[in-house]
Amino acid sequence: MISYKFKYVGWAFFLVGLTLTVLNQIQRIKIKMPVLAVHSSYIQTKYFAVITTNVFEEITLICFLAGFLLTIFSKEKVELQEYKTLREESWRIAIFLNSAMLAFSIIFIYGRGFAAVLILNMFSTFVFYIAVFLVKKARLKKSKD
Repeated sequence: MISYKFKYVGWAFFLVGLTLTVLNQIQRIKIKMPVLAVHSSYIQTKYFAVITTNVFEEITLICFLAGFLLTIFSKEKVELQEYKTLREESWRIAIFLNSAMLAFSIIFIYGRGFAAVLILNMFSTFVFYIAVFLVKKARLKKSKD
């Protein structure tokens, strides 16, 4: 676990990612630049090639990923011993919920909708974990009061 101060940085990255997502939906922002692609498949398939692409989506996704990782792996300002157990339980529940969401999607969602679910799946385990951990932490605090 890292210092609780990184949680603030994590939430800032998350908010930047959210802002970039909204901006992209409104404006369709393009930041074109050459990148190294290990695999690229558009008109033709290329491996280990330099291609020019819109990196705006990648910047947005990196902001979300950094935000979630910093938030999840930061200690609380007052780190109680019970939080270790809460974290373990929260991970188990988050993985179960994510797996249930994927199973539902495999059975009932097709085409582009399924591709959207796969993109959502990159972060849904983190979202489930944060939600479950916050609920469990609030219940623990309430039971101690």
